Amino acid sequence: MDRNECQEIPNICSHGQCIDTVGSFYCLCHTGFKTNADQTMCLDINECERDACGNGTCRNTIGSFNCRCNHGFILSHNNDCIDVDECATGNGNLCRNGQCINTVGSFQCQCNEGYEVAPDGRTCVDINECLLEPGKCAPGTCQNLDGSYRCICPPGYSLQNDKCEDIDECVEEPEICALGTCSNTEGSFKCLCPDGFSLSSTGRRCQDLRMSYCYAKFEGGKCSSPKSRNHSKQECCCALKGEGWGDPCELCPTEPDEAFRQICPYGSGIIVGPDDSAVDMDECKEPDVCKHGQCINTDGSYRCECPFGYILEGNECVDTDECSVGNPCGNGTCKNVIGGFECTCEEGFEPGPMMTCEDINECAQNPLLCAFRCVNTYGSYECKCPTGYVLREDRRMCRDEDECEEGKHDCAEKQMECKNLIGTYICICGPGYQRRPDGEGCVDENECQTKPGICENGRCLNTRGSYTCECNDGFTASPTQDECLDNREGYCFTEVLQNMCQIGSSNRNPVTKSECCCDGGRGWGPHCEICPFQGTVAFKKLCPHGRGFMTNGADIDECKVIHDVCRNGECVNDRGSYHCICKTGYTPDITGTACIDLNECNQAPKPCNFICKNTEGSYQCSCPKGYILQEDGRSCKDLDECATKQHNCQFLCVNTIGSFTCKCPPGFTQHHTACIDNNECTSDINLCGSKGICQNTPGSFTCECQRGFSLDQSGASCEDVDECEGNHRCQHGCQNIIGGYRCSCPQGYLQHYQWNQCVGK
Repeated sequence: MDRNECQEIPNICSHGQCIDTVGSFYCLCHTGFKTNADQTMCLDINECERDACGNGTCRNTIGSFNCRCNHGFILSHNNDCIDVDECATGNGNLCRNGQCINTVGSFQCQCNEGYEVAPDGRTCVDINECLLEPGKCAPGTCQNLDGSYRCICPPGYSLQNDKCEDIDECVEEPEICALGTCSNTEGSFKCLCPDGFSLSSTGRRCQDLRMSYCYAKFEGGKCSSPKSRNHSKQECCCALKGEGWGDPCELCPTEPDEAFRQICPYGSGIIVGPDDSAVDMDECKEPDVCKHGQCINTDGSYRCECPFGYILEGNECVDTDECSVGNPCGNGTCKNVIGGFECTCEEGFEPGPMMTCEDINECAQNPLLCAFRCVNTYGSYECKCPTGYVLREDRRMCRDEDECEEGKHDCAEKQMECKNLIGTYICICGPGYQRRPDGEGCVDENECQTKPGICENGRCLNTRGSYTCECNDGFTASPTQDECLDNREGYCFTEVLQNMCQIGSSNRNPVTKSECCCDGGRGWGPHCEICPFQGTVAFKKLCPHGRGFMTNGADIDECKVIHDVCRNGECVNDRGSYHCICKTGYTPDITGTACIDLNECNQAPKPCNFICKNTEGSYQCSCPKGYILQEDGRSCKDLDECATKQHNCQFLCVNTIGSFTCKCPPGFTQHHTACIDNNECTSDINLCGSKGICQNTPGSFTCECQRGFSLDQSGASCEDVDECEGNHRCQHGCQNIIGGYRCSCPQGYLQHYQWNQCVGK
C-alpha cells in the first residue's frame, strides 16, 4: 500500500510544497529556491552569482537577496540598482542659475552667462565682474548684480555705452539758472546771477530778492490799489494775483507767457523757496481776508468757509435770514438770529444737526423704553410684543397672553384641555387620559399598566379616566381610592445606631409609619424599619404632602409623636408643624420648635445694674468690689468698709463710693495702709534758721540753739543772747557780739584768747 510521505514526514519540503506520488514524492519550491537533483529538497538560490545588482553590491539572503547601490544609484522595485536622475529629484535646488544635465551615476551643471560652477559642482554662483575689471565704471561706481553688473554714475554724469559721460546741464535743462546765466563744468554747472538776485541753496536758480509795491490793478498803463505791505515780484505776480509790481510799476506777466513761466515755474499761487522747492504762499495772513469767516489756505490759493448762518459774498461772510427761505424748522417755529436761526419744536420733535425740527427717535434714546421691541413713529413711538404676548396698560411692558382664557385655541375641537404657557399654550389631556399617537385627542390611560406598583400593598383596578386600589389586610384605601395607606401602629424612634432603634429616643406612643417618618423620625415599628431620608424618592412616596403631613394629607401631631419635644416648654400642634411656648428663662429658637436658654444679660434694659452672669433658664447679678447686692437681687449699693471693719487703715478710715481711703495725723504721710513719720528736718534744712539745730520727733520737730543763742517766741528760730545785760566776768566793761561777748581791757592789757579776762601784754 502506497504511503503518503507529505503527511507522514513533517516539513519534508521546507521552503516549498510537497507533492505525493505513487511510491514517492517531489517538491515544488518557492521563489528564490530550487530543488536538488532528486527533487526531494528545496535549496536557496544564490542570486549574487549572476551579478543581480549591477551598479551595486549584492548580499545573498535565504530565499532572496539585497542590493546596496553605489552613489548616484537607487534600488528599484525590481531589486536592482538604477541611475538616479539628480536633475529630476533635486526639487530645483541643483544647478541654480544654470541647467542640470544628468549623467550615469552623477550630473553636470551648465551655467548661464554671468555665472560659473561652484566648487562643489552642485550650483552656479555669480561672477563678480567689478573685481575682474577694476575701474570698469570710472568715474562712477561698479555695482555687482546677480549674473551681471551695472555702473552707477555720480551727479552730473549719465551712462552711455556702459560709460559715465559728463552732462551739459545748460543744454539738457533749458530752465536751469532761470533769471541768470548757466555755465557748464565737468560733472556739474554754475549759475551767474545779476545784481539784486541771489543764488538758491540748490545752486540751480537765481532768486529775485527785491521788495516793492504790489498793485492789484494795472489800467491805462498805470498801477493802482497797492497792497498794505511790500512783496517780492514772485509773491505779487504768482501768489497774490497782482497786476503790477515795483517802482516804477512793471506789468506782471500772465499765463501762459514765457515770462510768467520764468517767474512762476510752479504756476499760480506757488512761489519758489530758498531750496528751489514749491512753497505755497499763505494768503490767509493778509488782513481783511474772509471777514466773519474762516480763511483756509490751499495749494496755490485759499478759500473762505463761512459759519452756519452766513453766506460768502466776494471774500466776506454776511448773515443769512434762514427763516425767509422756506420753512427751515419743519415741525417747529423759526426765529432768525445773527449767524443762524432758532427753532421751537413741537412735541415729539427736536432740533437736528441742521437746526431743523426732526422726529425724536425715542427708541434709540432709551433702549429700555419698551420691554420687547420699540418702533419709532413720526413724532412718537409704539411698543410691540412678540407672539403670545400683549401690551400691558402702561403700553410699554409686555404680559403673557392667556390664549386659554381668551378662547384663542383649538383644544376644545380635539376634546382636550387648554393649558396656558408663557408666550404660548398647549393642548393636554385631563387626569386619567393620555394623548393619542397622532396627538389629535385623548384616550383613557390604563394606570394599572402605565404605572407599575401604583397600588402598593394592594391591587389596581382600572376605571375610565382613573383607577381604584383594593388594599391588603392592614392597609386601607385613601379617600380618593388611589393608594393603600399603612394603618399599622408602632413606636417612633428619633435615634438609630447601627440599624438599631434606641429605646430612649421614643415616647412610646403608638403611631403610624407616616406619622413617624414624615416628621423627623429615624426608625419605626417593632422591627425598627428605617425611615427614608427627606428629598429621596421613597420619602416623597411615603410623604407626598411634605414634612408634617401623613400619607393621606392629614396633619401630624408632633406633640404626640416626637420624643422629648419642646423641652423646657409646652408643645402646641400646628398644621404641618408645631411650636413651643417656653418657660420663663427660655425662648424659642429660630424655627420656634425648641426652647433654648434665654440670655437675659443681653436684653435691654439689662436685668442687672452691674455684673450679669447668665445661667441655664435664669441669670445671676453680682457687684464689683466695694459694693454689695441689695435685697431686690439686681441693684448694688456702696459697701461701708469703715463701719463693717473691712479695712486695714493704721490710723483713720474714710468711706468712699465703692471703696475707702486711709488718713494719717499731721506730721505723718500715708504709704499704702501705714502712716510714715515726716522728717521735717530733711525736707527743709533752714527750718530752724541758720543758727538753729533741727531735731525730728514723731509727728513733729524741735529746734535747739547754739551757745550764745536762744529760741525766739515762735520756737522755730534762734536769736542772739546779750550776755552783757546779765552776769558776766568782765571787770573793765562788756561788749556784746553775735553769739557771744567780749571784755574791754585797759591800756597795756589784752583779752585772753580763751577766757574773758584781761592779761598783761
